[in-house]
Amino acid sequence: MPEQDCRREGVRVAVRNADHIEAIVYTEQGVPEFCDEYEINLGGIKVNSNFSELKNNRVRVSLFNSKDQRVEIQSTIMSSSLRNSVIKFDPLNQEQYTVLCNMLTLQQPIDE
Repeated sequence: MPEQDCRREGVRVAVRNADHIEAIVYTEQGVPEFCDEYEINLGGIKVNSNFSELKNNRVRVSLFNSKDQRVEIQSTIMSSSLRNSVIKFDPLNQEQYTVLCNMLTLQQPIDE
């Protein structure tokens, strides 16, 4: 199955603590960063963490929920400030695409 380039695909949604979809950002330089409030679409994730010293570095993003769904996506930190960081996902394979879509189905879209 070909990989899915989802850089701008999908509606951006907000995930909050009560949604029970956790994200963990694994870097080679430090302790994993746990996130339970973030913005996400099929192309990447915006977390409330400062990764400014790691801009352009490779990371692994792991997402899981209370229904035992889990997906791990290789990614790159695109930008970072004191308040948040934008992480771009590598193109998703079919399994990653399906699991991520299922996890985000009931999330509230962000009005732009």
